[in-house]
Amino acid sequence: MTTSLTTVTAISRAVLAAKTLEDASTLHSRLAGIAKVLGKEHHDPELLMDATEWRIRLEHSMGGMLREVERDPGGRPEKNSFDDRTSLQHAIEAGHLKQNAAYRYQVMNHCSLDDMEAHFAECRAQRKDNVVKLATSKEIHGLGEQEMNQDIPVFREDKKARNRISVPDGETVESMCRHGMQLEIEGKSSEEAATVLKIDHHIYQKMRDIVLLSDVKYLTPRDRTMIVAALSDMNEHRRISNHHKAINHIVEHMWGKERRGCSREQLVRRKLEAFDHACEAIKTICGTVDHIEVPYLNEDQLRDIRTGLTKAISNVSKFRKRIQKLHR
Repeated sequence: MTTSLTTVTAISRAVLAAKTLEDASTLHSRLAGIAKVLGKEHHDPELLMDATEWRIRLEHSMGGMLREVERDPGGRPEKNSFDDRTSLQHAIEAGHLKQNAAYRYQVMNHCSLDDMEAHFAECRAQRKDNVVKLATSKEIHGLGEQEMNQDIPVFREDKKARNRISVPDGETVESMCRHGMQLEIEGKSSEEAATVLKIDHHIYQKMRDIVLLSDVKYLTPRDRTMIVAALSDMNEHRRISNHHKAINHIVEHMWGKERRGCSREQLVRRKLEAFDHACEAIKTICGTVDHIEVPYLNEDQLRDIRTGLTKAISNVSKFRKRIQKLHR
């Protein structure tokens, strides 16, 4: 156990000295591994608590580093730019972090050091012999959320009470949402925009989906009618979730199911690029068919070629029908 203690001590010192996300991420992996081994051995509860607490301190520190990253001014990327990632995304990738972990660490950093250490002390006080109560990242995340929302009334939809979104006098849900979208253009994150509007972040994202789709002019008539109806009902009844659920299939078709880490504009552009590349590949291959010289084939080869070509022609025909069906 002397070796383990030395390792934890060395890493605890390195945590305080870590100045980059990459270094901190490497330390985090080592510390998580040590805590996992200690948890299996059950030899030294004190050491297990130390390793766990230093891992959480490190996550708290990484959150501070991410919050200090200067945000981009927003807007469209440069025309000839092949890199549409934000400065924060660059920092997250440099630190080898996942998007959800990066966001969690930033929320944890809102918890003050004093409150975090006090929570560690409370957990240690609950120890009985070799049975310990380990602090968790989730608990510090919760304290961070409380600090973020302090003195800010957050309006959430209550499924039982069916509460409505509170809207300032003279505004609609749409106009309030467009104000948040303008804040994002000016450089704020969607979380920061939601905080300024005093709205739950997930509710703001759903509002934004409906408003953004209402600005899209090339939807099918059927989808366009559904979006207009959802926007009108949202403004009238000031409820979000049910209206978003009704048009969620349009949201996923436009931007995909996984939308974290990219702007809606970037997602649309990527989908269009992938579609264009696929169509170009089909046209290129089909365009060279006239120039292919057909050799003599035996019966087995001829049968395989016929089967493969029949299936390929059928797939292209189905693809064409899907395009026509969506835009008829």
